[in-house]
Amino acid sequence: MPPATLPQRILAMDVLRGLALCGILVVNMPAFAMPTGEAFAPDPRASFGDRAAWLVMAAFFETKFFALFSLLFGMGLVLQEDRCRRSGRDFARIYPRRLAVLAFFGLAHAVLLFMGDILFVYAIVGFFLFFLRHRPPRTLLLIAALFWVFGVSLSALNLASPEAPPGNESVSAAGGESPAPRASEDSWSALERKAYREGPLGTTLWVNAVGFAGWLVISSLFSFNWKVVACFFLGAALMKLGIFHAERAAWHRRLFRVALPLGVLIQIAVHLRKLSPAGAGPSAPWIVLDEIGAALFSLGVLGALLVWTGSGRLPSLQRLLSAAGRMALTNYILQSLISAFLFRWYGLGLYERLNRMEILALALLVVCVQIALSRWWLSHHRMGPLEALWRRWTYGAAASPGSPAPG
Repeated sequence: MPPATLPQRILAMDVLRGLALCGILVVNMPAFAMPTGEAFAPDPRASFGDRAAWLVMAAFFETKFFALFSLLFGMGLVLQEDRCRRSGRDFARIYPRRLAVLAFFGLAHAVLLFMGDILFVYAIVGFFLFFLRHRPPRTLLLIAALFWVFGVSLSALNLASPEAPPGNESVSAAGGESPAPRASEDSWSALERKAYREGPLGTTLWVNAVGFAGWLVISSLFSFNWKVVACFFLGAALMKLGIFHAERAAWHRRLFRVALPLGVLIQIAVHLRKLSPAGAGPSAPWIVLDEIGAALFSLGVLGALLVWTGSGRLPSLQRLLSAAGRMALTNYILQSLISAFLFRWYGLGLYERLNRMEILALALLVVCVQIALSRWWLSHHRMGPLEALWRRWTYGAAASPGSPAPG
């Protein structure tokens, strides 16, 4: 199948993918910088700067950008099948191989670098969507709603239990959140400190692998994995409904003007409550409200970005984010490489040496560097290095390594 040339790509998808990658790094970097059981729990006794950094990350980044990234995956499946059909290729033969390669990347990433990998989950959920991809948009929307409600219900039932410890509602990974019991947290945190501060390499890889396996279980017991499924199906439905078409501009404005402000207000209220010692305990209504606010925020960001790209304003910034989005796989893995170098024993060894303000600032700095590197790389090549490898392993030796990444 001939690769998509630049004019054939949907600019808004690339810009949104680039923006989502930036948000995911802001959420994932604390998991490299300190034990995961402590990285995302609010601490009302912390300094004002640390509390402000936690509030910014939790209210405006945590769970929001992984949702956008997941939406794009569902959209991409519909787009790729359409391109396969136009070129006369067998999508049913090509796409499962593409997902198998993605699963391999995910497992390697999880064991070697980051226990919070999302690629393996995407590959598994991608197979589920693949077999239901021909359902009409209304059916896909219904499936998305059912999985979202199921996931939110699981979180509300489990997190609101009397055993759930106040101030430790979640552990984030891969841009999302999922609960972790405090009973086993201390021993696991000590093991993480040993693996990431001192090594050796065998211990580090073992903790990565066991942590990843535990993350898969935990994220399935609560809302995270179910929200991934919901976002995949929602993305496919929106793509079939023509979300990127100019005729849908009224949808974009409604999401921007209604969903985004509501989501922002709800998220600020929910997370300010978590910072209050008197009201930090989890309860089902607040957990559900948090999930609703996060969903509204993500959809509002989608609407805002579509309004922005449709307006043509700040084209240079759009091109920069688009470049980062076109190298999404490379940049996602590169984020972990950079973070591991910064915080692990085999790099600069900054593990537990930075406060939340410094971690947030460092994440934003790395984002800027990645965007600049993406722009530079694509001025000399037509796709990222891992995108080229992914394409080659999917389509075989005939795939051109200098061609643009698939949509």
